[in-house]
Amino acid sequence: MGAWGSGPFENDAALDWVHELKRSDDREFPLTVLRQLDAAAGIGGREGEIGVAAAEVVAASRGWPSEALPGGVLDWLERTGGSTEASAAELALRVVAAIEGETSDLRSLWDEGGGVEWRERMADLRERLEAPTREVSLPPQVPEIQVQVGDVAQLLTSAGQVAYVQFIGKAGEFGFDLIRVLPGLFSLPPWGGGLAALIGGETAFLSHGLFRGMLSLDGSQHRGNYPVPPPLRGPQPLKLHLKALGPGGGPVTYQGRKIPAEEFARLHPDVDQTMLADSNRIPFPDTLLGMIECGWRPWMGDDDPEDQPPRPAPYPPTAQPGKFLLDS
Repeated sequence: MGAWGSGPFENDAALDWVHELKRSDDREFPLTVLRQLDAAAGIGGREGEIGVAAAEVVAASRGWPSEALPGGVLDWLERTGGSTEASAAELALRVVAAIEGETSDLRSLWDEGGGVEWRERMADLRERLEAPTREVSLPPQVPEIQVQVGDVAQLLTSAGQVAYVQFIGKAGEFGFDLIRVLPGLFSLPPWGGGLAALIGGETAFLSHGLFRGMLSLDGSQHRGNYPVPPPLRGPQPLKLHLKALGPGGGPVTYQGRKIPAEEFARLHPDVDQTMLADSNRIPFPDTLLGMIECGWRPWMGDDDPEDQPPRPAPYPPTAQPGKFLLDS
């Protein structure tokens, strides 16, 4: 689940959809999405996040916006006025009910963590959809966070130091962000050539994550876009890391193939598999920042590094947990 919070627009799927909404002049745009979900046999997690965003746009159209609407939604509402009909609210309510249902993928994901807050937000959305239409009073515009491959974020740690992460692409079947955690914590932020040299190095601590969410953390700054080092531009190996499967975890996906962990270790003995995160469990931005603050790179599927299964042979003794040995 590509979310950094329980809010309707605190996830990548919703913001990607808002980007499409912003470019449309169709008053029916959210309703088209809701009709498709209403007719679907099941709603996946990503589709559920989009459905919630579309329902929020309907609520805003009827004069009951959420507290934080992205600028793209406000632009669309100002151009089109949205859909204020009672039938639009009824459609949105049916989709919301399905997303909250016992068989919902999105509900199941939130039940694993943060479910109480998510359900409270969904209850608030239902109340606003059930309320009678009133004159639209839109909240202040919230800046949109747009990112592209190569963007670098400077993060502020709890100790007042700064750390750096770079967005190097999407990864895995769920399309989560692949975040490169740059080495070191700095009391004085590097600038100019020093920052470029840091980013241009080939050290590759990698984690699944949510780059937009990293930029939303308190004290974070966008520090520009830099070329991704050549060894990191291609597909990176990603491992389904589950304790139930014992030492070595699950299969490794690399270059379009799923390879058993033991076979991958034989084929690529210079790659340390312990960096490979569970594709279904990615860290919230504050969790990943906490791991960075502790000097532990990267987040590998569990909050406690001591719970990680041991690395299987034949990893060389020089292999560092969470590090690609790109120079070997």
